[in-house]
Amino acid sequence: SFGSGLALQGNKALIGMPATKNMSAVYVFIFNGNSWVQGQKLVADNPSLSYGFGASIAISDNLALVGVPGGDVGEVYSFSFNGSTWGNRKKFSAHDSRHNFGRFVILRGNAAVVVATTDYHFQISGDTFGSAAYFFTLEGSQWIERQAIASTDWRGISVALSANRLLLGAPTDPTHDDGVGYIYEFPF
Repeated sequence: SFGSGLALQGNKALIGMPATKNMSAVYVFIFNGNSWVQGQKLVADNPSLSYGFGASIAISDNLALVGVPGGDVGEVYSFSFNGSTWGNRKKFSAHDSRHNFGRFVILRGNAAVVVATTDYHFQISGDTFGSAAYFFTLEGSQWIERQAIASTDWRGISVALSANRLLLGAPTDPTHDDGVGYIYEFPF
């Protein structure tokens, strides 16, 4: 699964290998002007419980997010770069502990979008949902959830970010069998 998650910024590449227990990791490579040299290996707090660590990765400036969508509840790890190594590992999740949280991560400065995707519907507090997108901001050393958007018509989801615009693609709608999909636009 090496290469399942991938992020590139300048001469730094983070490559995910979301495998089974005790094997999931993100490998840091640095381009030295001639070739890519493997450096640090990033892992979760408890690798035996972090199935899927590295399935999604995002870098912005000196921050990196690593999605861990596997298991019953997904989570995201945040790492900071001090000029030579990635450290200051912090873990966060959604308020509703959604399955597959961290399937996609997008990071710009201290703002992040984390997506939880599913191919089926599930219920939380009597409400039925498909996939969801969560908006976070980094305040001090804590990631604060600002907004959660969930919908029953998001079975699977794609994400794109440019300038100040976020697009969420919902390729299927369970209420239609004719291949209808939707694109949702949000300011970012």
